[in-house]
Amino acid sequence: MGRKDAGMMAIVNLAETLEHLVPEWERRVAYSPARDERTEVTLAVGGRFCCVRTNRGAIDVTFRAGSGKVSLTERELMQLISGHAYVENVLDTRRCIVPPSARALLAAIFPKRAPYVWPFDRF
Repeated sequence: MGRKDAGMMAIVNLAETLEHLVPEWERRVAYSPARDERTEVTLAVGGRFCCVRTNRGAIDVTFRAGSGKVSLTERELMQLISGHAYVENVLDTRRCIVPPSARALLAAIFPKRAPYVWPFDRF
């Protein structure tokens, strides 16, 4: 990853990262059209499967293959998490099997927003 890619951020531990995102994702889903959905989407990240499931706002992350598969690089996942990329753009560039309910879940957990920018004094 180049120094200008994804705001110089990288995922160190995928499992821990996703598990720590669950409370924030639940908050985002609670205020989205996906709040009453029961669906799942599988993120294939760097050869690992991460199944994100929601049941009426409760989020569960398991490390197995499920339905609604999307293949991402770690860089793309970091860009989605940080707001540097939009989920619609990523899905449009991929061949993926994602039903509308799973697209709504992805839109809720990776919303359009201003990307996070590190303050200069952190370097």
